[in-house]
Amino acid sequence: MYDTISNNITFKGPNGTTQTFQNICEPFCGINEMLIKGLTTPTFLVDRYYPIFKIIVYDVNIGKFIFKRSQDEHGRLTGSKLMVFYYTTFVDSDEKKLQLDELDHKVVEYVYEQKLLTIDPENQGFNGVIFYHIFAASVNP
Repeated sequence: MYDTISNNITFKGPNGTTQTFQNICEPFCGINEMLIKGLTTPTFLVDRYYPIFKIIVYDVNIGKFIFKRSQDEHGRLTGSKLMVFYYTTFVDSDEKKLQLDELDHKVVEYVYEQKLLTIDPENQGFNGVIFYHIFAASVNP
């Protein structure tokens, strides 16, 4: 899911080019990298404690990414019902605002097409794995 949103969902760029979020995410492109590394590093190299993963000799705070979690008696993370990936950038032009709007629309379509999020009519709640929001701050160049 993370790779799809970051690298595969495209939108119109300058002069008719095709772009992905990676083309417009500066200066926040790496904000999710420590979580990705912590989750994909072989288990013999990482202790997945909450809120600090210990990867080899490094302490990595993953507290802002993992919620509704379960842990064993030693504090190791055993599961999570909610993980957050941040898609953050500055909106410094009308063009970037339009690009983010297009990306947002396509991500919502993808989530529903893949049935990653559904609405339960019984209790009118959400049932799924995705809570998605693009964080963007407007700046005047």
